Amino acid sequence: MSKTTGNRRFRTVNIDELDENAFKDVVEDNVSSGPDRAHVTTLLREYPLIGRFSNMCSSLVTQVLTSFKSTEIDKAIQSLDEEDLDALMQYIYKGFNEPSSQSCAVLLAWHQKVHIIGGNGCISRALTTRRPL
Repeated sequence: MSKTTGNRRFRTVNIDELDENAFKDVVEDNVSSGPDRAHVTTLLREYPLIGRFSNMCSSLVTQVLTSFKSTEIDKAIQSLDEEDLDALMQYIYKGFNEPSSQSCAVLLAWHQKVHIIGGNGCISRALTTRRPL
C-alpha cells in the first residue's frame, strides 16, 4: 500500500518549458545580438550538454564559438571559471564529433586557448566525466 506524502512539488513543473520549439525560441533570443563573453557563460551554465536537447545545445555553442573573431577568444576564456572551462571543453569535443566545413579550425583554436588556461586537467575532466556527451 502506498503512503500519501502530500508532496505537490510535481505540480509546479511547467511542461511548456520542455517543448522543443519553445526551447529553440529561448535560445535564439539569448544569442541574437552577437557573441560575447556573457553569451558563452550563459550557454555553458543554462544549457547543459545532457538530456534530450544536447544536440541542439552543441550545435548552438558551436555556432556561437565560430562567430567569435580569433582575437576575441582570449577575452572570452579569461572570464570563465574551472567548471565553465570543463563544460566548454566538452562542447569542443562534441563539436569535433560532428564537424562542419569551418568549425574544425575554429574549434582547434578554442581548444588550444582553453588548454592554455585550463591545463591538462581540463581535458582529463572533459573526457572522463560521467555525464554523457
